[in-house]
Amino acid sequence: MGEILIKTHKNWYKGSYLFLLKEFKQAKNNYTSIKELLDTLNLYTTSLNPNVYENILNHIDFFTNKSYQEKLHKLINLHKDYESLISVILNNLSFVIKHFEIINEWLSSNDFKIRYKDENHPYPSLLDPNKLKDINEELNYHTIDANFAWELNLPLPDNYEFVWFFNSCSGSITTLTFFNILIRKFDNLVWLDQKSHYNFLMKLKTASIHQRHYRLLYLLPCNINLIYIARDPISIIKHALNHIGYDPSRIYYGMKEINLSTHINSSLFHKPYYIHAKDPYKIEVSDVDKIILNLIPIKDLKS
Repeated sequence: MGEILIKTHKNWYKGSYLFLLKEFKQAKNNYTSIKELLDTLNLYTTSLNPNVYENILNHIDFFTNKSYQEKLHKLINLHKDYESLISVILNNLSFVIKHFEIINEWLSSNDFKIRYKDENHPYPSLLDPNKLKDINEELNYHTIDANFAWELNLPLPDNYEFVWFFNSCSGSITTLTFFNILIRKFDNLVWLDQKSHYNFLMKLKTASIHQRHYRLLYLLPCNINLIYIARDPISIIKHALNHIGYDPSRIYYGMKEINLSTHINSSLFHKPYYIHAKDPYKIEVSDVDKIILNLIPIKDLKS
């Protein structure tokens, strides 16, 4: 209302006060429409992203257009019990508005229902994965930045020769060395955080996915050649307990270059640094709990 008064006063010489009542009525209608939308969204999600309000203000014409209002309400009601989808819609509302017809067509399709909604998939894609592979489509893997694709839950492209499902303490370094010799550009970024790794995986022909990177696993294509090296849980625990890393503050160049002139003393050999222990310089029985929770695949825990 304040914005209307300011605008009206600035244009008083154009007779703007004659239309003040009409402007007030339109503002009231806009407020009612937006309030109904927000009330609807609050019913179907536990919390609204603060950016929702800013996006509404930036796209006021969309939210006050009766035709788009009805389509958006219909879409929200269609997926009212699918909170993962509602959240990704609200977190990317500006993009949804800009490409509403494309997104609405996909989210209303039977393919989306079977692939995502019926499975209650935790990371539903806002765009049709089949169309993303088509360079002739307006929105495809080549036109969408990988960082933004992550926010939209776009699945990884279906172009991998194989995927290595990384299993901790199961010959990982040996396997990685083998793949690096065999394949010129093998994905050896398995220890990156998920979002950074996703960015690289968009461009590679091979993939290595850490067993605990659940979101990346969900974003993998369905039909893939998967390589997995299994190991019994007891051996994994023994390996992890004795897994030695290095403490950068205690390593110096002389430790790595030993010859006949090297002065041998106790400082040359640093104390073992156990990377999976609570106290990295001492192994405790309680460390087994941490290893079981962090390293043993869930399927082995259940069995």
